[in-house]
Amino acid sequence: MNNSKVPKLRSLILDGNAIPYLYPKCFKCLPALQSINLDANRLTVLRNNTFSELPQLRYVFFQLNYQLKTIEPTAFNSTSLISLHFGYNNFRFDKNSRFNAEHIFRHSPSLQQLDLTNNYLPSDKNKPGLMFAHLAELKYLILQAVGLKKLHPNVFRSLTSLEKINLEGNFINSWTPETFANMRRIKYINLKNNLIHALNKSSLPENILHQLEQLDLSKNPFTCTCDLMWFRNWIRTTKVDLSSDFPQAYTCNFPAEMRGRLVIKYNPTPESCEQSDPFIVIAIILSSFAILVIIVILLAYKGHTYIRNYCYIMRLHRLRKQGYLRLNNRDDFEFHAFVVYCDADREWVHSEFIKRLENEQIKLCVHHREFDPGVPITENIDKFMNKSWKVVIIMSNDFASSDWCQWECDYVQERRRRQGKDACVLIMLKAIDAYHMTSGIRSLLHTTPYLRYKKGIGKLCFGRQC
Repeated sequence: MNNSKVPKLRSLILDGNAIPYLYPKCFKCLPALQSINLDANRLTVLRNNTFSELPQLRYVFFQLNYQLKTIEPTAFNSTSLISLHFGYNNFRFDKNSRFNAEHIFRHSPSLQQLDLTNNYLPSDKNKPGLMFAHLAELKYLILQAVGLKKLHPNVFRSLTSLEKINLEGNFINSWTPETFANMRRIKYINLKNNLIHALNKSSLPENILHQLEQLDLSKNPFTCTCDLMWFRNWIRTTKVDLSSDFPQAYTCNFPAEMRGRLVIKYNPTPESCEQSDPFIVIAIILSSFAILVIIVILLAYKGHTYIRNYCYIMRLHRLRKQGYLRLNNRDDFEFHAFVVYCDADREWVHSEFIKRLENEQIKLCVHHREFDPGVPITENIDKFMNKSWKVVIIMSNDFASSDWCQWECDYVQERRRRQGKDACVLIMLKAIDAYHMTSGIRSLLHTTPYLRYKKGIGKLCFGRQC
């Protein structure tokens, strides 16, 4: 420490340097360092006590390290650390062999801000709770697009100082009232772009609702039935900030006849939401069904000839209309194709596939080049897929084992159901073995023709000679 050339250095930026390894005491000569940026390097292991020799360290930026596979138990050992930005690493927090859930943040007692955006956090009822168990001072937690499907009651139990939480872009549809009960200081909750269908009076404790300043529930697929009445009434009267997109981004998704209607304008009659005796309802339904069956049988018997003629005429009309359906043309889109691939296949995709097709004047949409910075990845995917004529999926074992690629694959399936099987082009870069084959990929391969790439032979298939 006495031999340090820069003993007063407070900020060190080492991003984008392809650093493969950090020794536990490599920063020992920087006693005054407060901020360090290690974004976009090639670290595969984050060793124990990497930052423990920095007594004044407050901010660590460790993002876009896609090759990171292991975090040792005391890697974030620092009593002075208050902010850790660990987003966009694609780190698998569901693998016990890669990190220790109980110890990963145990030695960071002063941590106030934690960003885990675009990593993979399991919906396990124990592991996330263990990860956050020692963060009693945490004020801001960002879990944006981490693949969460459920929020178990013990996940945030220890976060008593939390003021802001961002859960945008996950697959959350419900939670128990106890989930947020211990957040005595919470002011901001972001649940934008999840799978929430309805909220009721018990979804958030009353004391939480009274102290909230912002609650973002925009872009969720709300079901506009009587179960949503409490929420409809609440958003009409509350003083809580419901996002800058309110009320436009709060729309009904179900039932079909309500799709696109603003939740705030959902107005069922009081009578339609009154509770009825279930036995009377069942009796009415069964009686109506029996009468309907009798009527149908009588009509079929009396007018079977007319029914057959009508079906024939309708069939001719449908076939005639099919000849005049407007087909999507590539000139209607900004890009010829949106390319879906996993990071492990990046070298072939960029050096072979993209280079060859763009030499043929084919305009491709590639996420690292086209996506808008600062915008959630789910919104970017939705935006640029809609700007692309086709979707090209580069498939391999690595693709099949990637949860993010699976999510994109499911998104493509939805587009394919709307536009037909020609909406996507499959390229089998490497054969997928049975161990990695998922039901979604199997369904896609069984219903869609695909190209199989072979080195040397496959080159002609990506030029005009194919």
